This record gives sequence, structure tokens and C-alpha cells, in this order.
Amino acid sequence: MRVRSEFNVLGIIKSYASNGLSIFESSQKGKKEVGQISGGAIGDIVAYDLENKATIIIDSNEWEKMPKDEKARSELMAITNESIDELRIQIANLKAENLDLKNKIAQLEAKKSDELVLKGDENAK
Repeated sequence: MRVRSEFNVLGIIKSYASNGLSIFESSQKGKKEVGQISGGAIGDIVAYDLENKATIIIDSNEWEKMPKDEKARSELMAITNESIDELRIQIANLKAENLDLKNKIAQLEAKKSDELVLKGDENAK
């Protein structure tokens, strides 16, 4: 999982140019800068990937979900791992409960069948 600190934000796509490129804008220190890039949708983030040394477009929803830094990623992973462990326990409990219910149903069906046989019902078993 990538983190925001691995990118330098160049701007946000605001519109499209007549040449088909996306126009992104950045306002840093009161200075407005404009650039163009191929692809992306309005609202997407244009960023420089510090690891891969490339300019990329990141979906705005993906950017919002992305942790800010390593510390935030670690916290998110810990929460995710705890949730996964809790879900595994719940699944195991539900499997056991399901097995118990299947056994009870089988016992009730056997008991009903035995009672019908004792009454002499021709349709029993």
C-alpha cells in the first residue's frame, strides 16, 4: 500500500483542453501553476512518484483512502489485521453453530420418522 508522502502533488485536474489533454492546476504559496497531462478525470490528482521517478495520475477516491505516511499506514494495517482476526473467529463460531443446527435438524427428522413408523404411517422413511 502506497502512502501520500511517496508523492509530490503537482495539481488537481480541473478541465480538459481542446487538444484532448487534461489541464491540472496547483496553487502553492499563492502562486497558481497550470499544466497538461494525458488521461485522468476531473478531480484526479497529478503527482510525481518519488519512488518510480514518473508523473502519474491518481484517482481522487484512491487518494482520499491513501494513508498520509508510514505511521498512518502501520496503524491502518494493525486495525485491518485485528479486523481480519476477529472475522476469522466469527466465521469459526458460525461454522460450529451451523454444524450444531444441522445435527439438531437431522435428530428431529429422525425422531419424526421414528414416530411415524410407530404410528404405522406408510409414508415414513
